[in-house]
Amino acid sequence: MLGIASIKLGIMFFLFNIVRNNEDVLISFGFDHKSNFVSLVIFFKLYEVMFFLLNIFTNQFIRNVEYQADKFSAKCTPHETEA
Repeated sequence: MLGIASIKLGIMFFLFNIVRNNEDVLISFGFDHKSNFVSLVIFFKLYEVMFFLLNIFTNQFIRNVEYQADKFSAKCTPHETEA
């Protein structure tokens, strides 16, 4: 889980660095000058989409781990037989 959170944080900083340092991104969104505030707003709009896509894979991974834990607990738990 910590690894997934670290990857998300890394992607977030990478995407912000691209938006902040690339004037072509600002121009493509209709701004003509570099501004930290505008870069932050564009970053959050782009990160919203990226976060949605990352959550699909994160949720699938977490669900897989939960199923494995359920199988393990079912295997280790003694079952009562009905008489």
